[in-house]
Amino acid sequence: MAVKYQCYFISWILEIGIINLYIKIKCYICENVKYKTVMSVILKVDEKVKLVIEMLSEDYSEDDFYEKFVDMYPKDYEKCMKRFLAEERKTKPGKAHPMQHPKKHIINALKSYLSRNKN
Repeated sequence: MAVKYQCYFISWILEIGIINLYIKIKCYICENVKYKTVMSVILKVDEKVKLVIEMLSEDYSEDDFYEKFVDMYPKDYEKCMKRFLAEERKTKPGKAHPMQHPKKHIINALKSYLSRNKN
């Protein structure tokens, strides 16, 4: 996965290496290295997803999960929505920002959790 950043006159390319909430970014032309902080929108998401799943019946849908998550963790939902709206505000017209809609973000957290914890 390559993400481009400006390095004076050249681009920085993301090198795989997430260490303690930092992304290591290395320029392949000048060999400079820098680190960028990465923060999760929803903290301890796996624990929260697990608790929500435990509260639901066996045959829950993604919409059921989403509604229950919002009921149980309204502050996390608000934080996610505020971040989404902030990204929309600072994005230039006609451009797309990388953040997903909060509903999609929460459902993807469920899918990610389930794919890692198949039993």
